[in-house]
Amino acid sequence: MVFLCVCGGRFQTPDSLATHMQLRHPVDSVINNYKCLQHTGCKGLFFDSIQKFKIHLLRKHAADIGVDNLMEPVDNAEHEFLEINVPGNAAELPPQDEVIDVPNFETFANAVHQSGMIFVSKLYNKDTVPRCVVQEVVAFAQEYMGGFTSLLKTKVLHALANNDDVETNEIKAMFSVLENPFAEIATEAQQITAFKNAGAYIGPSNYFIGSSLKDVCVRGTMIPQMVPSYGQFIDMKLTLKYFLELPGVFDKIMLNYANLSDEHDIISNFIQGSLWRDISAPYVAEEKIVLPLFAYSDDYEPNDGLGSHCLDEKTSALYYKIPCIPPEYLSLLRYIFIAAVFYADDRKEYGTPACVKCFLEQLKYLEKHGVIIELPEKSVTVYFVLGLLLGDNLGLNVIMGFVESFSANYCCRVCKVYQKDLKFMIREDPALLRTPDNYETDLGINDSERTGIKEECPFNVLNSFHNCVNVAGDVLHDVEIGICGYALPRILFWLIHVRQYFTHETLVARVRGFNYGPSECGNKPSVSKLSPNRIASCTKFLLSGSETLCLIQNLGLMVGDLVPSDDDVWLYYSRLLNMLDFILAPSFVVGSEVLFKTLVTEHHEAYIDTFDESLKPVHHLVLHYYRYMLLVGPPIHTSTKRFESKNRESKQVARSTNCRVNLLFTLMIKNQLKFTYQLLCKTALMERFQSGNGKMFRVGELPFGHVVGLHENENVTSVEWIDLNGTQYQIDHIVVYKLTYLFPIFGKIVSILLFGNNQVVFVLKVLETLYFSDHYHTFVVRETDDVHCCSPAALISHQALWLRISVTGDSFVSVRHLIQ
Repeated sequence: MVFLCVCGGRFQTPDSLATHMQLRHPVDSVINNYKCLQHTGCKGLFFDSIQKFKIHLLRKHAADIGVDNLMEPVDNAEHEFLEINVPGNAAELPPQDEVIDVPNFETFANAVHQSGMIFVSKLYNKDTVPRCVVQEVVAFAQEYMGGFTSLLKTKVLHALANNDDVETNEIKAMFSVLENPFAEIATEAQQITAFKNAGAYIGPSNYFIGSSLKDVCVRGTMIPQMVPSYGQFIDMKLTLKYFLELPGVFDKIMLNYANLSDEHDIISNFIQGSLWRDISAPYVAEEKIVLPLFAYSDDYEPNDGLGSHCLDEKTSALYYKIPCIPPEYLSLLRYIFIAAVFYADDRKEYGTPACVKCFLEQLKYLEKHGVIIELPEKSVTVYFVLGLLLGDNLGLNVIMGFVESFSANYCCRVCKVYQKDLKFMIREDPALLRTPDNYETDLGINDSERTGIKEECPFNVLNSFHNCVNVAGDVLHDVEIGICGYALPRILFWLIHVRQYFTHETLVARVRGFNYGPSECGNKPSVSKLSPNRIASCTKFLLSGSETLCLIQNLGLMVGDLVPSDDDVWLYYSRLLNMLDFILAPSFVVGSEVLFKTLVTEHHEAYIDTFDESLKPVHHLVLHYYRYMLLVGPPIHTSTKRFESKNRESKQVARSTNCRVNLLFTLMIKNQLKFTYQLLCKTALMERFQSGNGKMFRVGELPFGHVVGLHENENVTSVEWIDLNGTQYQIDHIVVYKLTYLFPIFGKIVSILLFGNNQVVFVLKVLETLYFSDHYHTFVVRETDDVHCCSPAALISHQALWLRISVTGDSFVSVRHLIQ
């Protein structure tokens, strides 16, 4: 049997192939990037370690080399699959004698150097590993390698004492490289220089924000001096250029862009909204390539929130992302790029324009000149324009120049509703909307109490942006923490203390014992936060947005059997869930936004009537979501939840280092070294696939083999779970594989089969959907004996759901959002 490499090399044993890859493809070997090319059945199969790769070759292709006793089923450790481009005829070439790969000194030294760079960048990629610790690890590895290599060098040179001097000298040189493998990248300065030379590092630069008179200690004496304040900035042009020049990235983005542009019935992305059509029209008219950017601004505390230095170095960050990358990658933090960081106190002292001026200059350049992307076959100019500025409500009001207090007379940044009217407003009034014209008029009035405007928005200098036009909501703070946060304690107060359907102890027991399933167990709310005092006073629980949403969506299954269906509080709860179904949906059918508008009105009216309370500002903001859906697409895609997670990376970096001399510079250096790892690996926007333990079978041996659709002699691997682009599916998970006019059709995963070129088949036991229960807000299903096979790509929804059994014995399946 001849074992093939992507470069066309042929080898007689797995060991010789592995040796070749470590020498000739050092980057792939260090990042564990091993691919099988033996035949069309598994061409392109990817493995994340050399040992797993060898096991696969011996197990899968043992019959080809005459080793029969290696075909026993074995536990298959986690592995990944990636799409790759290989020579089309690589597997069809006739066998020939093995190529003996004898590297010269330059090849060997280059392999060691590249492996060292990837090794170091891998360490830098860890948020919790400080940069100083990276240097210690490099020194330890150097010491470890050097000692044993010296002993081996002495032994080998003694054995070769009588051989050719030229060959011996080259071997000596190779051993010298091994004795000091990090010679050229021993220090951080050398490492960064090497990364720059490889075109994989973009360093931060400081920019002047302002200066103020402060007391400075000079030789023991306090002297007043002008002290400058600086922020740190990353070149956006280079970041976008390097990212789009990674293999396949530009093509995948443009393919997704084209597919979205051709879809007119279902809206699932920003570029399908009316705002993007207006923004992109001038570029389209000139046949230019233009892509949108979402920017995000937020403050975070890098120090211990309860420590003595809390608020000393509160940091503000500016992030951005491309919202039209394929949807399976939108939630990944590596595709959220950082533009600038500065101290939050500097914004208060010197103003927003001084802090964001570098960001604005880059955006101006990108929308006017674009970036030249060097592709393998051509060069293209890609323009970028700011589509939306995202953030929580306080952050957006600050950076856009509106009043910061939500008890101000005119606190809404979208319309000019008066504070007293806002509390009982259940429908959006188009006559009150802010427009560029009345915004200019209000600026001239220069009275925030009469207009709600403190200063002009600095982002309005961009041709593509105006803070009265480019508007969007934040589902995390408006809905999950906002509306749900207010509703939850009030619902429980009425059910426990007023109607007395159950006690607080019953609630705690039901929440603690609820079957959350594998997908939602991480969002299980802490029962210690559901204190009776907070319920009695209708005070928000100290839960995260995800925990609040989990409790709200599952409360019906937890205590619904104890509450009458005609209870007015429970009817309000049902209206809340109906509204959430729309808000959380990743797509919607054109025309359904009218129904959503009605649901919001009904919810707000029910809130006022049921709890005899006025509406909060977050309730008012959701009135505008109907407008957002047509303007910028589904509200869930403008949520700041993933950006908030991006803040966590910087917090981890800050707390893993004791250095506070220039914290902003420290944070940016670490962030850019993480980006270096992404550039060196060249695996951006590639399919992510992992699987659990499994066994190999022939299709004919399976009890349901007749429905799989493969030949009975085909080998398949049955695994317990898979993780596909961040969504984990496992045995007993429920998926939606079909959609009828009335209900979705569910299937219970009874087997997960892997075969061929990264192909997966779910074997499903069909669940019959009986009806939708309004009381529990869930589908009532019944298991059948029917079996159906389906690939992950063919699923109607990629939600991994869970089957729950009620106290009455009914089977329920709950979806997290509306399926259309």
